[in-house]
Amino acid sequence: KTVGPLLKQYQEEIDRLTKRAKHGETAFLDLYQKLYEAPDPAPALAMAFEHATRATDLEAQCKKMATELAEYKAESAQIKNQDLTVRKLEEKVRALE
Repeated sequence: KTVGPLLKQYQEEIDRLTKRAKHGETAFLDLYQKLYEAPDPAPALAMAFEHATRATDLEAQCKKMATELAEYKAESAQIKNQDLTVRKLEEKVRALE
């Protein structure tokens, strides 16, 4: 008589473990099928890497060009100042003649 309830509890635990295992296997199979059907991410990742590399190169090129532009603007301003100075000196020369 004492073996009966123990055997029943044992069987109930086995049933719970079986149900749990089936649920786990079903969930795994469902996830596996979804991943199997998903497209390969490698080409998209490679393209994203190329775009990121290109963007980095373009940013560096943009910074370089901005620096060059600033240098050209400074040089242009200096040339304008020199031109103004030359004109003033020419006027002084004419005035002294």
